[in-house]
Amino acid sequence: PVSVDMLTVGGMDVTAFAGLNGNSSDPLGLSLGGVEFGLALMSHKNDQSHKWTSLKATAKSASFVGLEDFTVSGSGLEVEINQASSVDGPVVNYKNKGLDIITGTATDDVMALDMDGSERELLKASGNLELGVGDFFHVRGDFGFEKKSAEVFLNGSQTPVSVDMLTVGGMDVEAFVGLNGGDSSNKLGLSLKGANFALALMTDESNSSRKWTSLKAEADEMSFEGLDDFTVSGSGLEVEINQASSGNGPVVNYSGSPLQIEGSEVELDMDGSKGALLKASGNIDLGVGDFFHVSGDFGFEKKPEEVVLSDGSKVSVDMLTVGAKDVTAFAGLNGNSSDRLGLSI
Repeated sequence: PVSVDMLTVGGMDVTAFAGLNGNSSDPLGLSLGGVEFGLALMSHKNDQSHKWTSLKATAKSASFVGLEDFTVSGSGLEVEINQASSVDGPVVNYKNKGLDIITGTATDDVMALDMDGSERELLKASGNLELGVGDFFHVRGDFGFEKKSAEVFLNGSQTPVSVDMLTVGGMDVEAFVGLNGGDSSNKLGLSLKGANFALALMTDESNSSRKWTSLKAEADEMSFEGLDDFTVSGSGLEVEINQASSGNGPVVNYSGSPLQIEGSEVELDMDGSKGALLKASGNIDLGVGDFFHVSGDFGFEKKPEEVVLSDGSKVSVDMLTVGAKDVTAFAGLNGNSSDRLGLSI
């Protein structure tokens, strides 16, 4: 045991922020409501150069701030911080002896610090949330968030950029790729099960207005939502998003230096020379109206567009396009059965 002077702080039903640049005009992270937290600040009685910080917080609601095309909703978020003043020093271990911190006036208003000290430099958030990127990719499940500093290379530059990075990883979660993913009644696209994904949100340490978003997701099971006469099945679907906050700015180049995200088996390895990415691809079977069926490798892309209707009027639409090359197809009757009647292409 170590003898310490300890200052504890507790609170409940407060607002909080978890993420990057929380004290600036360019925050990037989670705005939390209905927060209960317990904080312990400690210094060694015999050597005050040794200090420790431990915090645990839970939140009833969460939303995202800092990126217009990024959304978060949900509940049950938990934040844990356990650190020492010296980066390589041991942290406090609450595994066998927890610490209760008073958070309110009732006798049971306490937050228990119970972090396992074997996880050195703990700085993470986790919870059951729904996350949306660009109204193209939505994912729901249990996620882990982590903040760290890193160096990344932008496309076309050999000089690394120092960034603050907020990473999110998830495994075996439900996801959606397509249009209106946040509107359960008007979805149009691919519903995914058993998806694994990795996401990195970055801000330039020297200019917090410069931000980058990178995501990669993989799924083996999928179905189509939104059209009765449209079917999709297959495996190996891959989603890639790589964007800069300035639409024409350089994106992060992971070619040759892939990034592993904690909590996910997926690596970020997108080639920055391809520019901004917002796409999905995979080997699937696609059927349209039981008349046209096609199998092979496909690419999906979402974009805004203006179309002309048969009456001459123009309509602004969100468009999901699907393209393929050198694939096999069938046009005719009973395309999914052993009694097909039509053209094999």
